[in-house]
Amino acid sequence: MGRTRTERLRSAVDALPRHARAAVLEAVRQDTIIAGAYVGTGAGVCPMVAIHRRGVRTDANRFARAWDQFCGVAQGESRPATERELTTLFSMVEASLLADEHVDMRAAIAEHRSLRRERHERDGVDLAAARAEHQAMARERRAREASETGRDWLDRELVSRAGSPRRAAREGSRRAAPRGGAPVLALR
Repeated sequence: MGRTRTERLRSAVDALPRHARAAVLEAVRQDTIIAGAYVGTGAGVCPMVAIHRRGVRTDANRFARAWDQFCGVAQGESRPATERELTTLFSMVEASLLADEHVDMRAAIAEHRSLRRERHERDGVDLAAARAEHQAMARERRAREASETGRDWLDRELVSRAGSPRRAAREGSRRAAPRGGAPVLALR
């Protein structure tokens, strides 16, 4: 009794049979939906008539009353449903349908991983080789950019002094960083 119009509509949507809820989704996508009388003076229809036109026979009087109350239409009046009203109805029906489905997320994740593995095997993708190729291309690009900007002598000097490219990158970052700030350029 003390529920809001939105709660009453949600409850009425959940009470509809699954095939009736699916028909409501289809109707909202395809028809001009009205609030109020069963068939408006224009080309629109209420969701209940739209359900019946899709071959679904069910007692949806509770839903029809909740829809009209949600839209705030007096008995005997009709008007086109607003975009907000249609969006709300669509979201409620969609959420209700999704709540009915019992999805095992672990199984879905396992199936996804299995399909991904099969695709990589079928297509002959070697991820380790792809990663190594990407890293080699990145090293070549950094070396080319260093040469083009005139920093290649500094990189060679840092590597020979530091003993490894990774230590040289850290050393170069420390030298390039402004006092108290983050490094401007990090070589890898």
